[in-house]
Amino acid sequence: MARKTSDGRRKKTVAVYFTDTAEWDIEAYHVTKSDEDAIISNLEATPVSEEDKLKGTVRYRQVRDWEVVFQIGSSEVEVMVDICGIRPPLEEPKTQKIQRALEKVATVRGTLGI
Repeated sequence: MARKTSDGRRKKTVAVYFTDTAEWDIEAYHVTKSDEDAIISNLEATPVSEEDKLKGTVRYRQVRDWEVVFQIGSSEVEVMVDICGIRPPLEEPKTQKIQRALEKVATVRGTLGI
């Protein structure tokens, strides 16, 4: 239900829902109950943040080392946050790390004429 703020405006409640894919991610990536609760609390407290990354209507946010993928909807009385997926933060692939290291070596070799 909508609550009234001190200035008489209606304040919408925030409801967080998990899609089947998000539920599967929780199991697959062994997301702890503590982390799950932190994700829910974060999205309830701030459903829209300037720090969210956007791709179309899909939002991405980092919460406790997890990348949370979600969408936002609204009705007259609530803001609905649908969590579409949860995954560990993307790490640079090892092949890219090796390639960057080799590029540095090649640059030094080229500079020294070795």
